[in-house]
Amino acid sequence: LYGVREDGWNLRLDPWLSSNQTDIEFTLNVNGQSVLVTIKGSGEMVKSISVDGRDFHSLVLPTDFNLNNSIDITLGSPQSPYLLSTDSQLINCTWLNHKLNINITAFSGYSSKAIIVSPEPPETIIINGQTMRENWVTSKKDDHYLTEIKFIHSRPKTNLKVLY
Repeated sequence: LYGVREDGWNLRLDPWLSSNQTDIEFTLNVNGQSVLVTIKGSGEMVKSISVDGRDFHSLVLPTDFNLNNSIDITLGSPQSPYLLSTDSQLINCTWLNHKLNINITAFSGYSSKAIIVSPEPPETIIINGQTMRENWVTSKKDDHYLTEIKFIHSRPKTNLKVLY
């Protein structure tokens, strides 16, 4: 499906436009609801995401996803951090006070990965209240940073905090 990826855990938006497109709209069924998805702008990265007019910080659709009408994605240089992907089930993802807060779930002992795109490199990553000293790497790509976080679920529900 154009602009959408599915894995064993999540539905993930994968927005792009061909060189001759300025925008595209399509309807996506999410949790039994029809949602209008609009992609506009240019470039390979996401500048901003909004859901029903509110800022949103994940291309992975969470299990607690409640919406009424629309998802709007603007391509371009990232304005704030967002979750690009995870191989655990996303419960929710929020951005507040320079902190991306990600709650995910999988079975204990599951080896997991999360990838975050941001305009700045993170300062600290905390998993379940403990500062991560290793198993994460940030690399600069053009006008943004990619941070890959690897960990093993010590319990089913895991909380990641990425501080900027």
